[in-house]
Amino acid sequence: MSLSSPRVRRTFICDSVRLCLQGTLDTAFLSVFLLVAIRVFHAPISLKAFLATLTWLGGIFSPLLIRGLAPLKWPTARLAAGFFIAIGACFALAALTHSFSAYVLLVALASIAYRGKDSVLISMYMHNYPSSRMATYFSFGMVLSALMGIFFGQATGYVLDMGVENYHFVMAFIALCSACCAICLYCIPSEPMEMPPASKRGYLRYLKEDKTFAWMALFAFLTGIAFQMLVPIRMEYLANMRYGLQLSNFSVMLLSWGILSAARVISTPILGKLFDILPLITNQILTGTFMLGGYLIFFCSRSFFWLGVSAALLGMAVAGKFLIHHFWVSRVVPPEAVSACMSVHVLISGVRSLLAPLIGYGILAISSPRYVAYVGAILIALGIFGFWCMRKNPAIR
Repeated sequence: MSLSSPRVRRTFICDSVRLCLQGTLDTAFLSVFLLVAIRVFHAPISLKAFLATLTWLGGIFSPLLIRGLAPLKWPTARLAAGFFIAIGACFALAALTHSFSAYVLLVALASIAYRGKDSVLISMYMHNYPSSRMATYFSFGMVLSALMGIFFGQATGYVLDMGVENYHFVMAFIALCSACCAICLYCIPSEPMEMPPASKRGYLRYLKEDKTFAWMALFAFLTGIAFQMLVPIRMEYLANMRYGLQLSNFSVMLLSWGILSAARVISTPILGKLFDILPLITNQILTGTFMLGGYLIFFCSRSFFWLGVSAALLGMAVAGKFLIHHFWVSRVVPPEAVSACMSVHVLISGVRSLLAPLIGYGILAISSPRYVAYVGAILIALGIFGFWCMRKNPAIR
């Protein structure tokens, strides 16, 4: 991989290490947090729906955070480092508590910082990487992140099988990794964010002023709400004995995260290259197709083999989704508005993430995981159709 300048090289090395360590946080918010709630605290179904929303809560506060922090004129990398320091502090305190209420509060606060960082980091990437190679450079770190996710997810399952009270050590390790992420970001050169003036309506005005951005955000909302609706139900299907799978914690983590992460490792470099050379709409449709197939196979299967196949498809979907989440706004809006529109996108992600688990668990309460999957599949299909209708829009670069 050719690194064109010392600045690009330093950014690539430090951010790749940061993304590797961040694999523990991705695994924590997507799998470990809910697994602990189910297996350690035996949370009831109504509370689990609420808990699943907390892992995405931070997106709602993103525009407020960005609007409040932008006037400080801090370099974007150091501003992002501050988010990771806050995350580490929350998980360090979670490692010390035996109270379920305190545990939930601390993870919610960590989520606010974790989701808010994306609006800052996109500005760093736009300044430090050439636009034609952003996803390619970023995808290398995502591979390391997926590898760390495999290790951490399976280690977590093994540690909890030894004794569920060991979740304290899991939380402490996440805190340590978050602190190391902050150090990596502190070493990356960067400039303050470019932010347009905020009106009384704030950055939400772009949803009215930029129709292309608004439509793309809507279709991303449809596929995203389905994805986030099915994430906790997938864990519920694997971990809850009432559905008859009778899996150990190690097997649950293997199917929920291990195989998925292995597929991410293999597919991320390919999808990163495709993102840089193919139209954005093509990438969106490809990712949605992986997601649709993976979830339908998963919830219609009981054999370990087909559950593993579905996890592999979902791993490819997650790889594409992570890349698109970080960079699609830069293909749609002018450069000076990217951070502002990214904060709006993250806010919408937070709203859909609050709704998604409530919808998923609401359907589950009156039916079965398979019917939740059918509803999710319809939403994903609608999102794919919407992206297909946008394929000739000249505003999309």
